[in-house]
Amino acid sequence: MEIPSLSRNPAVDIQRSQASQAERLQQAAEGFEALFMQQMMQSARKSTLGEDLLSSSGQDHMRAMLDQKLTEMGAGRSNLGIARALYQQFAAAAGLEG
Repeated sequence: MEIPSLSRNPAVDIQRSQASQAERLQQAAEGFEALFMQQMMQSARKSTLGEDLLSSSGQDHMRAMLDQKLTEMGAGRSNLGIARALYQQFAAAAGLEG
């Protein structure tokens, strides 16, 4: 016969689970914002007046990688509010406090 531990508190487990879900939701919302910002930067880079004489596929690839890193770093820190709005909407639907 096994005796359950008295130190285990179901309310604490629920709070930890909600905190974990809230963190994952925040990361997903920031990831979506980063993706949105990356698409905006790609569109901005495509809108040029003409062909660059010194352009190469390697340089284009490096710019794409730079844009991706910048948008990942800027997501959640920007004032776009996309991540915040997504988090609030989905947190309410999931029953999380936020």
